Order: sequence, then structure tokens, then C-alpha cells
Amino acid sequence: MASLIQGSGITEVLEVKGRIVFNDQRLCWQRRRRTFFRTKDLVLGSILILIVLLFAALAPVIAPSPTKQDLAARLGPPLWCGAQSHGHLLGTDPLGRDLFSRILWGSHVSLLVGFIAVVIAGGIGVPIGIIAGLYGGWLDTVLMRIADIQLAFPDILLALAIISVTGPSLLNIILSIVICTWVRYARVARGSTLVVRETAYVEAARALGASSFRILARHVLPNIATPIIILGTLQVGRAIITESALSFLGLGIPPPTPSWGSMLAEGREYLMIAWWIAMFPGIAILVAVLGVNLIGNGLRLVLDPKLKV
Repeated sequence: MASLIQGSGITEVLEVKGRIVFNDQRLCWQRRRRTFFRTKDLVLGSILILIVLLFAALAPVIAPSPTKQDLAARLGPPLWCGAQSHGHLLGTDPLGRDLFSRILWGSHVSLLVGFIAVVIAGGIGVPIGIIAGLYGGWLDTVLMRIADIQLAFPDILLALAIISVTGPSLLNIILSIVICTWVRYARVARGSTLVVRETAYVEAARALGASSFRILARHVLPNIATPIIILGTLQVGRAIITESALSFLGLGIPPPTPSWGSMLAEGREYLMIAWWIAMFPGIAILVAVLGVNLIGNGLRLVLDPKLKV
């Protein structure tokens, strides 16, 4: 089978068993849309994330103040566990605060950190990787050696060091996650760019006098978008876990703002007498991270032409 890709990969001419077949990329996207509902991981992950987003959006309406204390109802069990729950659906914490409200409001922090950190890290790492892969030479060597130095440090240790110096706050947590993760986007973008720049249509565009910007916009970016999208989706879950870990260690969002990680830290001291304080925030983290990971795996199956759904 021989293939010739014209332009930026929009039309592909394939010779299969002596026949010429035209493969329009628009037809590829139509097939990908049809396979969305046949991809179980993508559907299940989308449902989980939609549930998390729905509860986060409805938190101001269905959840009372997450910081309101009621010491008479402290350590109250979930509503279905006994009469001493004082009407709280998921029970209360050691200060009598409603656990359901705190979980819903805590989702704002985790989702905000997850999505913003991924967007900023991708916005920094992808251009660096493309520049390194497209131009090569000493620039590629310098940028990748910087990336290698950072990869020598574990993410959580580097984040702890940054937060210890700058102090715990929402902005500093996002900054620490961006510093820890931009290198992954740079590596993936560089590797994909190295493959794309050797293709026939890029060489043809360069021979015809196309500018570097045109080659980048018309030929490189559309052909490296798939691995970057998949990586970004998976990195949302990693960012949520990192934020929860920092909050668990006391370096996250300062109290009284609720955070899933800080709620876990509070609940570990009451595991034997009030298991619900740690269990339900842990389930929230599980659902959110599982949802984005399933979406990432589903996108890999749908967008990667080498895989079959």
C-alpha cells in the first residue's frame, strides 16, 4: 500500500490492491463522531465529569455555606446512618460543618486548578516543543537539556519546594503545577514535530517557499494536535491529585476554604469514629480523576487512527 498526503493531510490518496481511494479527512471526523457513543470509556468518563461539573455549578443553590459551624451537630453521621445526623446528608465534620456542602464547594478548587494549570502548562510547553523540534540545532539542545534537568526532580517534591517558598495560595498552587508539567507537553510536541517535519508535504511546502509560520499553522499544528489533546486530558487528573496532595500536607488552599485534600487530612484523625469525613472526599477525588482518565483513554481510541475501537 502506498500513500501520498497532499496539503496538510486534508486529502489522502491511497493505492489499495490496485485501486485509488480518496480519503477526505472530513469523512474521518464523521467516523470519529459516530464512534464516540461506541467508545465505552469516553461515554462513561463524560458522564462522570458532567456529574461533577453539574454538582459544582449547583453548589451555590443546593448547598448551604460550607463554613457554617454547628458544634451541636459535630461528627454527625450521614442521614441514612442514624437519627443523630441532624439532617445532614453526608454527615458533619469535627466543627459541625455540612460535609455535602464542603465537598461540592471543594470541587470548585480542584476543577479550577486542574483545568487552568493544564491550559497554562500546555500554552507554555507546546510552543517550546514545536520550536525545538522544528528548528533543531543548538536551540533544541538547550531547551531539551533544561527539560531533562527538571525531569530529574519528582513532581510532588518540586511542587512542595515551590509552595514552601512562595506560600500556600490558589495562584501559587497553579504556578507550581505549571512548572512541574510544562515539560511533558514540550516533550510530546517536540517528538511529534520531529516526525511531521520529515513528511513529504512539509518538505514540499518548504521547497515552494512557505514561511515558517505558515508551515507551523497549516501543517505542523493540525498533525500534532491529537497527542497533545490526549495528554492534556490526562494531565487534568494529575493536576487534581497534585492539588489534593498539597492540601493534604497543609500546603494547599488556606482554611476555611474547603478542599478535598484538606478534608481528607481532617478525616484521617477520625477514621475509627467518623469514617465519612475522609471517605466521601476520597470518593469525590476518585470520581473526578477516573472521569478525566476515561475521557483521555477514550479520546486516544477515537483520535488515533492506528487503534480500533
